[in-house]
Amino acid sequence: MKSYVHILGVVCTCLLQYLCVTAQQIPPAIAQKMKDAERILNTPNQGKDYWLAVPLNDSKTQDVNELEFYILSNRNTVVTLEVPGTGFTKSKKVQANQLALFTTKDGTASWDWEATVSEVPENRGIHIYADEPIVVYMRSSKVGSSDGYLALPTTSLGTDYIHCGYYDNNSDKQWRSGFIAVATEDNTSLSVSLNGRGGNFAKTSSGSKIKENLSVTLSKGDIYTVRGDGTTIGTFDLTGTKIHADKPIAVISYHERTSIPQGTQGGDFICEMLPPTSSWGKKYVALEFKRQSKGDFFRIVASTNNTVWSMKYYNPISGELLGQRDGKLNASQYYEDFNEGNGTGFNGVSVWESDKPVLVMQYSYSSSWDKDTRYDPSMVLVSPIEQFLRSSVFYVPGSIMLTTHSLNYIVQGDPTDTTSALLKSFTIDGDSVYKTYPQFLTNRIPSTNLYWGYKSLSPGVHIVSSATVFSGVV
Repeated sequence: MKSYVHILGVVCTCLLQYLCVTAQQIPPAIAQKMKDAERILNTPNQGKDYWLAVPLNDSKTQDVNELEFYILSNRNTVVTLEVPGTGFTKSKKVQANQLALFTTKDGTASWDWEATVSEVPENRGIHIYADEPIVVYMRSSKVGSSDGYLALPTTSLGTDYIHCGYYDNNSDKQWRSGFIAVATEDNTSLSVSLNGRGGNFAKTSSGSKIKENLSVTLSKGDIYTVRGDGTTIGTFDLTGTKIHADKPIAVISYHERTSIPQGTQGGDFICEMLPPTSSWGKKYVALEFKRQSKGDFFRIVASTNNTVWSMKYYNPISGELLGQRDGKLNASQYYEDFNEGNGTGFNGVSVWESDKPVLVMQYSYSSSWDKDTRYDPSMVLVSPIEQFLRSSVFYVPGSIMLTTHSLNYIVQGDPTDTTSALLKSFTIDGDSVYKTYPQFLTNRIPSTNLYWGYKSLSPGVHIVSSATVFSGVV
């Protein structure tokens, strides 16, 4: 049971309490943290209004741990979580820079919110709002399966999306992959153009076929779920499906439970809230998850016809080129590799480039891939370089189920600067990384001005700041 969160744009952030002193009394280090905090809270991933949904994790019969919503703000405020379709509403006072938690453990969240109905509007949309800017993160944990996603505020949503998930998995149960659209306004016209693979072998759970179009009108707070029928394994996948609305919507891609590659041991629930296609980028860099050096699984998805892309991956220590891929994709097409039960995935560091905006998704393999029992499947959006940040403050949740935490980071440097000033400015919890990890200054990703590293973390608050930009995954 694993849970990855990307810290780019602040995933599950929380800020430290600052001293209430005059400007002359503020120590330089604290002053810098205050500036970093202001930059963090002005990112597209924080806002005052959110709409989201809870994908079905495994099945309704699976034993549960907790469903939780982490909410943070740098100001005192009152946060309300409501599910208008069920009449549920709950408000909590949030102290500045402290975590507020809505959870099934105290009755402020409910497993009844899971999306279970396909291709029919369902009034289970979750509305979270406050008078001051907040950051929201959802985590769903059942026995043997856990994942979560960063929620994007309504102001960062769009009208056009392309789904990216994984193949249906007819294994111990008929586990299905799909997506949920959430309407943020009344009279939202939603259209879905079903694309993907395996259309000759399976359908959606409501009997729709790939290449068919679905249309529906949603009220504010309605959710609309489309997923496979779960009758195949490694064959049917709706990735590439176009989702369009005439008003802003939220879209969550997910899989109820799968192994990667399918047929191996070790399955998990996976999910991400997708960015609209207007927020996609043209250059991505990914660092492999810190496991037994057998790499990770990737997908690249195009939104425009004749998208030319390339990828090279390197040994992270020596810089040796390990392999490369390239190709051309039309709109809604995707490329994947190493979807087999043996061999090695894309390991080390990988650099993805394209002439038109694309989406890149990184997947963790099942534990049997390399016998690393700390890992099971998860999917994580790779952040485009165009969206790197200079600072991030985030919260690492701790539990008896999640005991090992690591930060993968990629930092922009200046290879022509013999003093490595930009890299030396990169700090984690106030400590200059290079002082305890000097090889960081030489961990350059070939053909780029980017450098990589790992950092073990404990549960709690962590601050990452820099004079240069970076991205990271916890």
